[in-house]
Amino acid sequence: MVRILLVQRFIFFIVICAAIVSPISASAQFEAGAAAVEITPVLCADATTDARTNQYDIIRDCYRWVHLGGFSPFVPFRTDARLATGIHDPLWARSLALRDDTGTTVVIVAVDLPGLGRKHTGPVRRRIAAEYGLPTTHIIIHSTHTHSAPDASGYWSTLMSGNNRRYGKQVRAKLYESIASALDTLRPADLRTATTTHLSCIERQTGILKSDPDCSFPSSSIELRNNPEAYDQYLIQRDQRDPIVRNTRIVTASLTDTETKASIATFVNWHNHPDTLGSSNRLISSDYPHYLREYLEEHAGGLGIYAVGTLGNQIGGLRGTPVPLWNQNGERVYETSSNGSRQPVLVNDGWDKIRSTGYEIADAALKALTSAAPRHNHRIRVRSTELDVPIDNAIHILGTWSVWHDSAEPPERLQYHWPSCWGILGCVRSEISLIEIGDLSLLTAPGEIDPAYAIGRTENTTDYGPPWGLWTFPSLRGIDDRMPGKHHGFLGSTHDYLSYMVPVTDNVGWWNFSHPNHYEEWVTISKHFGDRVANAWDELVEKNSK
Repeated sequence: MVRILLVQRFIFFIVICAAIVSPISASAQFEAGAAAVEITPVLCADATTDARTNQYDIIRDCYRWVHLGGFSPFVPFRTDARLATGIHDPLWARSLALRDDTGTTVVIVAVDLPGLGRKHTGPVRRRIAAEYGLPTTHIIIHSTHTHSAPDASGYWSTLMSGNNRRYGKQVRAKLYESIASALDTLRPADLRTATTTHLSCIERQTGILKSDPDCSFPSSSIELRNNPEAYDQYLIQRDQRDPIVRNTRIVTASLTDTETKASIATFVNWHNHPDTLGSSNRLISSDYPHYLREYLEEHAGGLGIYAVGTLGNQIGGLRGTPVPLWNQNGERVYETSSNGSRQPVLVNDGWDKIRSTGYEIADAALKALTSAAPRHNHRIRVRSTELDVPIDNAIHILGTWSVWHDSAEPPERLQYHWPSCWGILGCVRSEISLIEIGDLSLLTAPGEIDPAYAIGRTENTTDYGPPWGLWTFPSLRGIDDRMPGKHHGFLGSTHDYLSYMVPVTDNVGWWNFSHPNHYEEWVTISKHFGDRVANAWDELVEKNSK
């Protein structure tokens, strides 16, 4: 009898210890949790536009100046480079935690910053992994890439005094808080997923608005310039880099409480720069994601979470790309045309355009979800791989220290193992992931994804005339048709920010200004960066299918 009691006590002790060591254990069913933590820096009432002053007022606990990212990387010693003059809307770290019935857990975080280096994301992921028993690869930290938020990593304010080290530390603390809160609120949930597109063009002759399958677009800027009447006019979103490839897909997911049917969160993945006002804006803002999330929360409840996808060259805010106007009540505005038809009013710029972009995309996402049936017991799979990206762009000499060394822990610093890293400046170790959640699959990349890597493109030869002449862009097969599941999304600027993913066949090089409309390779970390990520995607997808 004594022996039996001892065995029973021993088993009970083992069970209790296992519960303590592994706080996230297998659940009976699919679960979800969501949380948002504000990361807006506090500006002093007398915030200056002169960076020669002290950045932080320790007495009043506020920033005298904050440098905004998203434009003109590696600006040395400038004191007037896009300093914030106020706050339009708050910035957030929004986390979505998901767990299947086997206990497999993944957290997806969307943070309203132009980009975060691994010196910020790495320590947060390791802390969460240690405290919650998660693999670091299951903690996905993504930047929405708004151009109207602070430069926390030093990518856009290199060599300026201050470099927002204090703000970077604050961001890391808020990221941890957001992730932990989402994990702590996991509860049984139903999942709905859907894919749709938005209004994409205006028929020039009639003024009718059409969706993507019905639109006609040129394959290059030259074709459009030579014969504009032959093509429809862009709406909401455009690709400003040759060859023209537009990813108009909206992928969305809805999580609702199984018992109460209340919304936990709505997730939307779309492909467009949060850069609607361009470099003239000096107000801190998440840009259109603010209004997109606002619309989701007003009409669906729960937390709105937005993740930007193949935004590499897709910028709807520039060059006058119009958007159907939505008023502040969340209603699209219409007018009666000369022929008596009812047509949406279009807006070309300003905060009205930002609001309208967010509402338009959110409305399309919610309409798509109405026909999606809720499902239980979705399985979660995460595959990740590390890759070393060589630095062969001399412009990055200026950014090397502040981006990858300043306040970075050893795992996030530059790598110098030359057998596998042959960049002239060493290389940066980064990470990509394939995340499966039921019939939803997401691929990540540590930079701005060219849409051709996702959806592919056909070969295009364009005559640019002297001095460029004929230029051929070969066809590319996108990864989309090989991804698992029914709904395919992409998360750019995840875990790190290494600038643009540019096909090496298109890359004229930072040293060679021999092609128009090709700004992206001037600032990318490496001419091989895009192809390295795409090849790693292929390997992840291939391993996943076995």
